[in-house]
Amino acid sequence: MSSLDSITQALAALSITPSETVQHASATSPTAWKEALQSVPRTPNEFELLKVLVFKPKTAKSATPVPVVVIARDNTETSSSLLGKKLNLKELRLASEDLLSEFFSLDKDSRTFLIIDVSVLLLIHVFSVSPLALNAERFPRVTTIVDASLATEKVPLAVRASSSSETVFLSGPDILAYLRNLETAETKIHEVDFVALKSELVDGTVTQAKSAEKEKKAEKEDAKIEGAVQIAIGVRKEIDFAAWYTNVGIHRICALFW
Repeated sequence: MSSLDSITQALAALSITPSETVQHASATSPTAWKEALQSVPRTPNEFELLKVLVFKPKTAKSATPVPVVVIARDNTETSSSLLGKKLNLKELRLASEDLLSEFFSLDKDSRTFLIIDVSVLLLIHVFSVSPLALNAERFPRVTTIVDASLATEKVPLAVRASSSSETVFLSGPDILAYLRNLETAETKIHEVDFVALKSELVDGTVTQAKSAEKEKKAEKEDAKIEGAVQIAIGVRKEIDFAAWYTNVGIHRICALFW
């Protein structure tokens, strides 16, 4: 039995039927993957790619690392720093090859990395890591983050099967159903609305700026001497020159004795 057959059987046991399964030329980048799929007649006319990102949070040397697996639509803007703040995890960085081998049993040819956005954050596509690689043994050992928009995504999503040359097409709800089947009382998936997460950052930044401005104003108010009288010229020169000249003189005299 091929690995693709074993995957479809595992999905069938959960009453999940892929809209299509295809074999294609090996592809190690999103662009190459999409082109390879489009060259196969059985590929659905409309589809999206599913991306999987694997990060390692900062961990004490004596502690066992818990990889963070992010599963999202390819066009979803994900942010490791925002995610780290939400989950209270420090310095989410791309998983090393050794870590991927340890947790996902990937050989050297299955591990291909690509920087997809250096202007915002370093996000790494791990092309042959699939959500279907998570099973009852691996799921409790990782933190699984799922793009909340998958719950309503009906367009077929291209999902890596077990290699860079095999793809299954599943709906978002089917992917969630597969992952929820792996949940235990102690380990659950984390659904994250990445659009809302980004908005929370913007709102939080604005709120912090306003708080800082209020604190600055309060400090200036505290600096004022209670009961002191502020002396100012108070008259426009071009309208009442005599009064202006008198006030200037008073102001200068007061300044000498202040």
